[in-house]
Amino acid sequence: MHNEIYIPNVFSPNDDGINDLFALSFLIGSAGHRDDRFHFDRWGNLQYGSDAPFEWNGFFADEAMMPGVYAYLIRCTYLKGSVEKERVLQGM
Repeated sequence: MHNEIYIPNVFSPNDDGINDLFALSFLIGSAGHRDDRFHFDRWGNLQYGSDAPFEWNGFFADEAMMPGVYAYLIRCTYLKGSVEKERVLQGM
C-alpha cells in the first residue's frame, strides 16, 4: 500500500475470475490518469512494458508467462483531489 495507491502482492492469471489481473487500484479521492510500467523476470529481462492504463494479464508476446517472481517498476501520475501527483513504485 502506498497511501493513495494499492498494488497487489500476488496474482493468478488462470482465468478463474479471481485475481486474474495485476493492476493498480486508486483509493477514494484519487484517480489515476497515466502510468508507465515495466515487468522484468528474475534475470532482469523485460517481460512487459506499456504506457496505457495499468493492467497485466500475465501474457507477453501473446504467450502466457510461467509462474514465478517478477519485478515491476511503475511511474504513475494521478490526481489527489485537484493536485496532480507522480509516484515511482517498484517491487517484486
